[in-house]
Amino acid sequence: MDHPKSLAARCLDLFIQPIDELKQVRNNSWKWALLAQMAISLFLVIVWSQKVDWQAFMENAMQSNSRLTPDMLDSVVSFQEKWGMVFGIFGVLLVTPIVSFISAALLWGIGRQSFITPEAPTYSQALVVTTYSGFALAPKTLLAILFCLVRPVGGLGPESLSPTTLSFWIVPENAKLKALFTSLDLFMIFSLCMVYWGSLYVMGTSKKGAVAASLIPILFIAIQIIRSR
Repeated sequence: MDHPKSLAARCLDLFIQPIDELKQVRNNSWKWALLAQMAISLFLVIVWSQKVDWQAFMENAMQSNSRLTPDMLDSVVSFQEKWGMVFGIFGVLLVTPIVSFISAALLWGIGRQSFITPEAPTYSQALVVTTYSGFALAPKTLLAILFCLVRPVGGLGPESLSPTTLSFWIVPENAKLKALFTSLDLFMIFSLCMVYWGSLYVMGTSKKGAVAASLIPILFIAIQIIRSR
């Protein structure tokens, strides 16, 4: 008699044999992936907020954001020192699920137009793809947490603390290049692969549909890079 997989085994298989794991997932398994992703992100926000040099961080932000002026620096730093962690926690608790649900809706729309299985994909299946691809970034977040615990953070943002990210090694002055280098990460590539595989094996889309689904997170990244200034 087969016993249900433990959560630890499912997490491990997601990275060791992702395609096999995706073929076996249940429609309601998105819940643990979303909660685990949020828990790890919360831990990073709390640890990073306590270690970051807010003065240096905001000076770096001022270089890439023309709306921040030197006259505003002291007041912004004081505000961030007091409320930065609170807003970071609020962002994880609110923004993460909202982005997941919106992304799942987009994937679901693509899936319903491109499925090749007898039945159309469900919204729950799209949520599985979205949350599993988000959880695929967990090792990057854990490496960032480890960095915070063992080394001075200085003015680095949490997105630049993992050695798997190009911006960890190269910090260009150009804001758009910096945003691009931050996005060039090994686990981000793995996450995009998860969207592709998940579209194929969870939602049952065609290969063209899976490619279209994979372009959605790339589009979000491109918008973020374009808006950097």
